[in-house]
Parts: sequence; structure tokens; C-alpha cells
Amino acid sequence: MGYVSASNVLPEELIEQIQKYAEGQTIYIPKSRNKRCKWGENTDTKSYIAERNEKLIKKIIKECAVNSNTAHSSFIKVHVPHNS
Repeated sequence: MGYVSASNVLPEELIEQIQKYAEGQTIYIPKSRNKRCKWGENTDTKSYIAERNEKLIKKIIKECAVNSNTAHSSFIKVHVPHNS
């Protein structure tokens, strides 16, 4: 997200109205609700975290099996969401 000069995108009349409330200040104008992206849609962060979590779960399960007297004496219930 970058900064854009108001005079490049807004009509002068609207700028004058905004100056009555926030002259010389930086204003953030969010996207309308129907244009917002879901978390992680614009980057690979969501898939990175899902992959990282899957590796951690496998490591924990493996360590539990190694550290228990028998592989079946320690169970972990884990919910792993599917990538959408």
C-alpha cells in the first residue's frame, strides 16, 4: 500500500470538504467490504504457515512415539485444516 496525493485522485471540492476535518493529516481510506481480500490471499503467508504447522505436528507426533514406552500409549488429537 502506497501513498497517493489527494489532488491526483479526488475532485477539488471533496478535498476542500476533507480539509475542514483533517487538514494536513494523513488519512487511510480502506477498501469497501466487498473488495477486501481474505487473510493471506495476496501473499504466500497462509500456505507457508499451513506447511510449517504440518511439519511441527508430524515432528511432535514422532517425538511422542519415540519418547513413550510404546508407540500406542500416547495419542494426540490434532485438527489440520485443508488449504482452500
